Order: sequence, then structure tokens, then C-alpha cells
Amino acid sequence: MSNNDAQIVAVGNDGNLYRNIRLANKNWQGWGQVQGAGGAGTFSASTVAISGMSNGDAQVIAVGNDGDIYRMTRLANTSFTDWAAVPGANGASAFAARRVAITGEPTGSRYLVGIGG
Repeated sequence: MSNNDAQIVAVGNDGNLYRNIRLANKNWQGWGQVQGAGGAGTFSASTVAISGMSNGDAQVIAVGNDGDIYRMTRLANTSFTDWAAVPGANGASAFAARRVAITGEPTGSRYLVGIGG
């Protein structure tokens, strides 16, 4: 993330995603709900993972309540992309999983692992 900020994303007790950002000055921005797809007020998920990228972005992946994996990015300029389904194998529109993990590489690549389906 830009300016040495750090971001945390978690699934709340209500099943919705929340995020908090630790700013470079070591203060926390405060917890807020993560917007859902298409500007919906919330995004419900069973699990979430996040990785910082070499360009300052933070890549977020989550397993939605439908069991499919979705991704979004908090860009280094602090704006967010919309959620998008992660395409499945052999032309499937989405990839289903129970758990996910992600890591960013220095080259800008990212590796995503989905467990179960």
C-alpha cells in the first residue's frame, strides 16, 4: 500500500467484510464495512485473504456466500476496484472454494490458492 500504510480485512460476526487501515503515521483509520459488488452496502463472505503488491496495491480475495471466489483491489491511490468473480477451470464462470490464500510477488504477479469446492 502507498506511503507504508497497511490494511487488514476480516469477516465480522455478522458475516460481512470489514477493513481497517494502519496509516504510515501509526494511527488506525477505524473499522468500516467493505462495499459489495456494484456499490452494494456490504459484502458477505465466509473467509477472506489479502496480500500487498509490489506496486502499492492490496489484492483482496474472499469466498462469497455462494461459495465462489471473488477479488477486488485497493489501489495505491486509495480507490477501490469493484468485486469480480475469479474465473474457474475449463471456461467455468467462477471458481468455488471453502478457503483461500493469496500472495503477491515482487514481479507484480499474484498467486491464489483455493481449497475445496
